[in-house]
Amino acid sequence: MDEAIIRKCLALCLRAVHNSSTNNSEFFKILKKFVRLCLFFHVQHIINGDDKPRYFVDVLEKVKSREANETTKELLVHSLSGLNLANDVTL
Repeated sequence: MDEAIIRKCLALCLRAVHNSSTNNSEFFKILKKFVRLCLFFHVQHIINGDDKPRYFVDVLEKVKSREANETTKELLVHSLSGLNLANDVTL
């Protein structure tokens, strides 16, 4: 998956991110890994068809899973406001 595709698909979300993050190659390396994982969950749901429950239960719960969370754990997101609230969230 190319960085240009990630930028195009997530253009709206990336508008709220400071350039110091979006110009960082490590930022996009982690983001690409996360998008690939989410795409895998989506395609897996389509392939399994009626064998799986609703989309929300099957796919979105996987996106919120430990595996996906571990993928983005090291992703630092600097917001345009400078508050960087996403980096200060602890679960």
